Amino acid sequence: MSRPKNTAIDALQAYAEVDHKGEPMEIQQHIHKHPMILYDLDTEKLTCRQCTTPYELPSYYCPKCQCWLAVYCPGCGESIGGKTWVCKDCYFYVHKSCADRWPPEIHHPFHPLHPLKLHYRSGDFDYISKYTCSACKSSTRCFAYHCEECPFGLCLQCVSTNPKTKFEDGNHILYLFQDTKFQRHCDVCDNADCYAWIFICVVPNCGYAVHIHCTSLALPAQVQHRRDPHPLVLTRDVVGEDGTDEYYCDSCEDRRDLKHPIYYCEECDFISHIGCGISEALPSLIAEYENDLKTKGLVSDPYLEKIDEELKSLRAKEEEVRAKLESLSPKLKALEDERAQYLASSIESSCLV
Repeated sequence: MSRPKNTAIDALQAYAEVDHKGEPMEIQQHIHKHPMILYDLDTEKLTCRQCTTPYELPSYYCPKCQCWLAVYCPGCGESIGGKTWVCKDCYFYVHKSCADRWPPEIHHPFHPLHPLKLHYRSGDFDYISKYTCSACKSSTRCFAYHCEECPFGLCLQCVSTNPKTKFEDGNHILYLFQDTKFQRHCDVCDNADCYAWIFICVVPNCGYAVHIHCTSLALPAQVQHRRDPHPLVLTRDVVGEDGTDEYYCDSCEDRRDLKHPIYYCEECDFISHIGCGISEALPSLIAEYENDLKTKGLVSDPYLEKIDEELKSLRAKEEEVRAKLESLSPKLKALEDERAQYLASSIESSCLV
């Protein structure tokens, strides 16, 4: 996904390229509340904040205090090094490349209703709050993007992955994650692993996820694969390599789970993930399924349903507030009458005097 134009961060990047007569460049970064100084940690040494002794590289060890500076970049999760923004007031460090890469706000197809804003929390040591991604459900202490209107947010991995294949099954808006490096629980087969293509619903508060072979899509009984001259047959029979505890897909050469169905050529002993086997036919399978739903009148809009639910909830709250105001009206009128009577009696008493 191309980053939307953002004049603030473009100006920031332009400023960061200016050489201020060889002095450390100081700037108020959009990712941190304190002023930060740009260091080149390949040539400059950080000093211990307790005793000002230069840290020993590459471990960032202070020989005087006998302690290590255990820090990582919240923009990538890697150790600090190279050109790095260093906070003057707290233990916050971020690679310059990461500060330039992640803008303060993005628009993402997973959440078209609202923009997603960079999420972080500054402090001393625990400067990045733990955050759970709405897509992969992984927890991260790196930066994340979240919606200020909905309980929806994405980790940096899912922001970068940006899957393109979309599937609406009548109840969910699903996006296909192919190269998954996280364990995501499937709501149909009740299994979680890192080796199966999985559709994940991006509607806020939903959390539904389903393996590609567990969806309602009609999987072909046979498929043709460019790496095998014979048709691959859909099977749920366990097919494994002898003498090994690890099992692989011959198409993508990534690991597979024996619990999942496969496409298999017995003659060549060629095994393929379901996703790898139907990757070329998948768009037409999705289109056929969605057209069938439209024909049967079973199409719904999950986002519209979410908005309608929020409207219903807000209207209920509005009625509750209106009822409370109406119950206060007699009390308000009685108090105003009492005040008027008091003022009238006060005026009458002053006239008698």
